[in-house]
Amino acid sequence: MLMPSNVFAFVRDSASRRLIFTGVFLLSIFCCCNKTPTNPVAAPAITTQPASQTVTAGQSVTFTVVTTGNPAPTYQWRKDGAAITGATNASYIIASVALTDAATYDVVVTNSQGSVTSAGATLMVTNGCPHPPDSADTVYRIISPNGGETFHVGQQCTVLVASNLSGSALFNIIIGRYELMPPSGPLAKYLKGNSAVDTLIFTIPDSMQQGVTMVSSVTDSCLIEISNYNSPGILDYSDCYFRIKNP
Repeated sequence: MLMPSNVFAFVRDSASRRLIFTGVFLLSIFCCCNKTPTNPVAAPAITTQPASQTVTAGQSVTFTVVTTGNPAPTYQWRKDGAAITGATNASYIIASVALTDAATYDVVVTNSQGSVTSAGATLMVTNGCPHPPDSADTVYRIISPNGGETFHVGQQCTVLVASNLSGSALFNIIIGRYELMPPSGPLAKYLKGNSAVDTLIFTIPDSMQQGVTMVSSVTDSCLIEISNYNSPGILDYSDCYFRIKNP
């Protein structure tokens, strides 16, 4: 930038010690400014990819992507490559997952400088009721807990069982594919039979025994298993999963 300015020049007379005007000069000052923008434009980039998840039908699931870019990017989530209507935020939420929601999800992130597509995140959906009523239910029938209930560690859990077979029965806890038991061992109860409803009450421990290993009781996929003390092959399960959470 050119900035002209007048400069007046004087000298001092050594004899009279007076200032003597000597002329006017035009001084031009050049100023060159090259300031770097504080927030330069940039194409979008993904810093955190959406994660694959496995949930039980009826639960909620959230996919999230973390990005950078200027201008702020827009988002379009896709299911198996097809755009999902209204899914235009950094997170995509399915409030109640159905079996048909099992798919691969990704998100296209775009701004005026470019576009980038996230890695695919796989959603696996398990059936919330892995043991629908079957022929075994004619002997034992677990009435509750039987799906959807939530218990907490330290809380008492009441198991209601209708039985057509009298005698001692054993109760175990199933978490995922593991058969567990409280530290004190299997829960035993004498059932009256004749279609009577018996009650078994136990306190949910913070950990349970799988072989010689203790594992956490906290889970979203818990079942009760019942078997006859003398006839282990006669048994029933809770039809659907219930949950155990921390206090």
